[in-house]
Amino acid sequence: MEKYDIAVIGAGPGGYIAAIYAARAGKSVAVIEKDQLGGACLNRGCIPTKAILSSLEVLYAVKESASFGIDVPSCKINFEKIKSRKDEIVKKLRQGIAALFNARKIALFTGPGRLAGPGEIEVGGASIRAKDIIIATGSSPLEIPAFEFNHTTIISSDDLLELKDVPQSLLIIGGGAIGCEFAAMYNAMGSKVAIVEQLPEILPSMDAEIAKRLGLILKKRGVEILTGVKAERLIQKEGRLSAVLSSGRELAAEKALICVGRSPNSSGFGLENQGIRAQRGRICVDEYMRTNLPNTYAIGDVAGKFQLAHTASYEGITACRNILGEGIKADYRAVPNCIYTSPEAAGVGMTEEQAKTAGIKTKVCKFPFSALGKANVVSRTEGFVKLVGETPGGRILGVHILGHGAATLIAEAALAVKQGLSARQVADTIHAHPTFSEGLMEACHMFEDKAIHTI
Repeated sequence: MEKYDIAVIGAGPGGYIAAIYAARAGKSVAVIEKDQLGGACLNRGCIPTKAILSSLEVLYAVKESASFGIDVPSCKINFEKIKSRKDEIVKKLRQGIAALFNARKIALFTGPGRLAGPGEIEVGGASIRAKDIIIATGSSPLEIPAFEFNHTTIISSDDLLELKDVPQSLLIIGGGAIGCEFAAMYNAMGSKVAIVEQLPEILPSMDAEIAKRLGLILKKRGVEILTGVKAERLIQKEGRLSAVLSSGRELAAEKALICVGRSPNSSGFGLENQGIRAQRGRICVDEYMRTNLPNTYAIGDVAGKFQLAHTASYEGITACRNILGEGIKADYRAVPNCIYTSPEAAGVGMTEEQAKTAGIKTKVCKFPFSALGKANVVSRTEGFVKLVGETPGGRILGVHILGHGAATLIAEAALAVKQGLSARQVADTIHAHPTFSEGLMEACHMFEDKAIHTI
């Protein structure tokens, strides 16, 4: 039986980062992974989708090249090369994780792990003992009875990334982040795309104004968006399928992508046999990431409040710090939420609606990208920065951005929310010119009734 200080089950963005952090702190670490290093994020989610979207950003640039004084006679999509590039990026990053494991002497056990007792894990005929265990098994696309995957016409997001050809038409059931990103992606590649969302609006986790504006942009590009409508069943017809909607309409498509959420991977590894408490498949943890079983922690999608790669990474580090005796509570006040459409959308902290519900007096300011020099230089003037600040005092409660590079710009806003900074403090910070980051500074000037580049 091999013994380690810490054993991590799962090598996704929560597990592998926890392992590296613990190893750097001098702990002996074992990682058990049944599939591939990097988990769903690297292999079937964050990285593959963004790699494809990056190829499409080049397509957008080529199509707009004439306005920049560059004449490109024609262009076309080579889907095989787009996929090949995506696969090479994923492979390179996976090899990078393996190199980090080797450098930190992290032992990797390949195969499904199973909790065999307190501090004990079985994997591939081997038995591992560890003083502390971190469960980081992630999640999988949620499958519901009415829309069971056949992996050919009724597909998950995992299946969609492995298609050999661009479908002529794509029906997307679910208008959350995953649905909207794939809608933007396949619309750009020529598919006729329709989103069916049961809720009144797409992107329910985003600021309502941001979600509405992004929906209008997608519609303008040819994506059909049906909200407040339920897809009741799918019917196969002569090699094609159609969805019967609650409105009575029948919507045909070559393929149907089901993305109504993700299900925690909490079964099949002995969780229930050890008495670890779970609710609706999610492992219950306290603010220190501890389960009810001593010396056993759970992080990421299998336990977390947010099914986001960056939250899983944060929770992995938090769990390690607590194993090291630091007594750190997880702080979710400033979790960035990003949508990688074109343009991007991102938010952190409270929305305008949430602040009102909480009874907090606020002032809301919006600075348009069209007033930014950099946005005009690169012809990315669509969008705005929306600041939600407390009155009096000006404490920044939330920032929501629609526009080019929003997912990157939100980092400064996350720092401001987490540290409780005021609009004046951000406005007084020198921002480089010309940049998109000036948008937050300008919104903060507006909050102080000292707007510079708006009337």
